[in-house]
Amino acid sequence: MKIYRIGVNGEGRSTIAEERSADPAPVTPTLAVNILAETVASPPELDVPRRAVDARFTDLAVAPGGARWVSFSLPAGERGELQHTSTLDYQVVVASEVTVGTEDGEALLRTGDCVLIPGLEHSWSAGPQGCTLVGVAFGLPPHERRQ
Repeated sequence: MKIYRIGVNGEGRSTIAEERSADPAPVTPTLAVNILAETVASPPELDVPRRAVDARFTDLAVAPGGARWVSFSLPAGERGELQHTSTLDYQVVVASEVTVGTEDGEALLRTGDCVLIPGLEHSWSAGPQGCTLVGVAFGLPPHERRQ
């Protein structure tokens, strides 16, 4: 299992900021835990700048401080456009593979891989067998609207 985090590069563009392997720590003789990500505030506080509402904004209708547990599937070869949301998303690939794109690169995620998306520009491109992801979207405070 690999864990990816989307962040912002020095030019202010979304990028794959982190890629690491899961490294579970033993809690009991029969249980090991790996903290993939966490937030201690509701709504979550982000350490990255957020883009204002524009043509690429997708409203997932998750209230600030709220959460939505979702599953979504993409058909084989489906390629989405760059988008951003007002959510902090934790996604896990549960079937097949998908490429998550950013303004500055991409990463191939396979079954079991995870990605954290803090409201930044991203896209999805399904593999040759399509893909299914399961995740939780946490609502962020409202964006400033562009005039």
